[in-house]
Amino acid sequence: MTGPPLLTDRLLLRDFVEDDWRAVHEYDADPDVVYFMTWGPNSEQDSRDFVGRNITASRTTTRTDFELAVVCHREYGAQKGGSHPGSVIRRCRQVPGG
Repeated sequence: MTGPPLLTDRLLLRDFVEDDWRAVHEYDADPDVVYFMTWGPNSEQDSRDFVGRNITASRTTTRTDFELAVVCHREYGAQKGGSHPGSVIRRCRQVPGG
């Protein structure tokens, strides 16, 4: 990521790391979650490939596509009784002109 991760009181937006594929797969494999998407539900390999592509993209010097992991901030998640404090809960994407 060019610069530090984005942090709010509740969420952290950061680049993906290799271990994120499991959390990504948890929601990408759910037919109800991906119902309106043009992809999915994903296999484990699809989720691994997605995370791998984003790790590679995050290391490019002329990065124009930012697909970031949305992480429930640990303290907020624990305080609110969240099921995944500190884990990837979704993803977001910013592309030029988007």
